[in-house]
Amino acid sequence: MITFDSGYEMMEKNLRTRPVFLYDSMCKLCTRFKNVVSFLDLDKRIWFMPIKEAEAKGLLDSLSVGERYMSSHFIINGKIFSKGDSIVELTRYLRLGKLLAPLIFSTPSGIGLIRQAYSFFQKLHQTSSCSTECYVN
Repeated sequence: MITFDSGYEMMEKNLRTRPVFLYDSMCKLCTRFKNVVSFLDLDKRIWFMPIKEAEAKGLLDSLSVGERYMSSHFIINGKIFSKGDSIVELTRYLRLGKLLAPLIFSTPSGIGLIRQAYSFFQKLHQTSSCSTECYVN
């Protein structure tokens, strides 16, 4: 007999077995970035989830409400990476990242470059017209 998991059971299984990228779905910049990452995820290893949904599931309980919407997050085996660190870890899961990994991760300046680039986009997120809609004050 063939059995099928319900959508809920499948989602719970994916949360335990796949890395999860959390993004602010109310922010156009964040959603565009998520779409780029989804396109680059050729192996479909990453599960994408809006921050609001992750909050409802209790995945971000260890972060303050302000921290939740200040950046994207990447969860691997229950560990939350935020800000530039989320992008550093995310890079490890993309094919292109695997090709560039020796260049990026072999020196502290490579990782620093990723963090600086993320900081630039984080500032755009904070000052964009959506910032008042995105943040829970």
